[in-house]
Amino acid sequence: MKFFLFALTSSLAMRGAVAAQSFIGNNLYYADGLPESAQDAYFQSLQSAGVKVLRVWLDGETGDQKGTKINPFPPLESQIGQYDDKVLENIDDLMVTALKYKIKIHITIYSQNSLRGGDCYSSKYGQTGFYTTSDAKQALKNRIAHVLSHVDSKTGNKWADSGDRIFGFEAMNEAFTGLSTSDFSQYAPWQCEMATAINGNSSSGSPTPLVMTGGGNYVDVSLESAYFTCPDLNVLGIHAYGDGDLTTSKLQPYVSKAQQNRKKLILEEWGVCYFSGENSDCPSGSPQGDDARIAKFRQYADAISQSGIPWWYWQFIPNADPHEGSDYEIGTQGDDALWNAVKEVGSQTAGKYQTPFDFSEWLIQ
Repeated sequence: MKFFLFALTSSLAMRGAVAAQSFIGNNLYYADGLPESAQDAYFQSLQSAGVKVLRVWLDGETGDQKGTKINPFPPLESQIGQYDDKVLENIDDLMVTALKYKIKIHITIYSQNSLRGGDCYSSKYGQTGFYTTSDAKQALKNRIAHVLSHVDSKTGNKWADSGDRIFGFEAMNEAFTGLSTSDFSQYAPWQCEMATAINGNSSSGSPTPLVMTGGGNYVDVSLESAYFTCPDLNVLGIHAYGDGDLTTSKLQPYVSKAQQNRKKLILEEWGVCYFSGENSDCPSGSPQGDDARIAKFRQYADAISQSGIPWWYWQFIPNADPHEGSDYEIGTQGDDALWNAVKEVGSQTAGKYQTPFDFSEWLIQ
C-alpha cells in the first residue's frame, strides 16, 4: 500500500497534479420513495460507512423494492413532455435529510431500464431511434432542461443552482444498453450532445453540479474514446461487475488516459454477487456465504481504490437483503457481518487512499 501511494503521488507530481483523498458513494434507485420516517436511520447508516454521495433515478416505482417499504411515486414522464414533478419534490425532501449527514445527491435524469421496459420513449422512438432521431434527442433535452430548472420546494433555488446539495447530473443510466456493443462507438457522440444540454442549463455558481456519464455494462463500454475529448463532460462514470474488470491492472490505464484529457473518473456502479460463480452473472445460484463475500468486497474495493478511482456501491439498502433477482445488495440493517465490513472499508477509504481526481469542491466536508 505504501508503495502504491508513493507511486501514485510520484505520477501526479510528474503531471503537475496534486493527490486528493478518495471517497465513496452509494446507489439507491428508489430512494425517491423512502418514507420520511425511514430517511434519518438510512442516512445515518450511510454516514457511518463514509458515504458522501447517493445516486438516485427519476423512474417511478409502484411498490416496495428490495424489501424496502416505499411510498409509490410516478415517473417524471408517463407521456413525452408531460411532467409530473412528484418525483422531483420527493428528492427535494430527501436532500434535506441527506444534508444533515453531509451527503449530496447525484441525479440520473433518464435510464435505459425505463427505455428497455417499454416506457413512452420506447413506444414512440424504439430503442435505436431513441439515440438517432432528432425528435427523440430534443425530447430528452427538454427533459434535461425541465429537471435542471426545477425549483427546489425547500430552498426556492433551481436545481441547476443547487451545488450545495446536488453532486451532479447525468443524462442516462447505461446508455446504449441493448444495442450491439460493436456499435457503441458510433453512438458515443450522443453522450457528448446530452452533456452539452446539461451544461447549457447549468448555472455559473460555485460549486456547479458536475456533468457525468451514466456508465455502461462494463468498463470498456463505459469509457468510449469520444468521452475523453468531450468538453462538456466533467466525469466519466464506470460500471464494473465482472471479476476481470474489478482489478487495478484493468482500471489503471484509464486513470492515466483521464488525467491526460483532464477528466475525472468515478466507478459509479460495482457490487459483489450474493451467489457463487462469475460475479457479473448474478441472477441465481448457490449463496457463497458471508465470509467469501466479505473477502471479495475487500478485494474489489482495494483494487478500485489502488487504481486511484473513487467508488459508489450498488447498493447499500435500508433493510436486510431479501436476495431478490440480481443480488448485489448489502443491508445497512440485518446484514451485520457484511455491513460491519463495509463500514470498516468505507470509513477508512478517504484516509487510506489517494486519487488524482480532486472532488473536494463538490463534497461536504
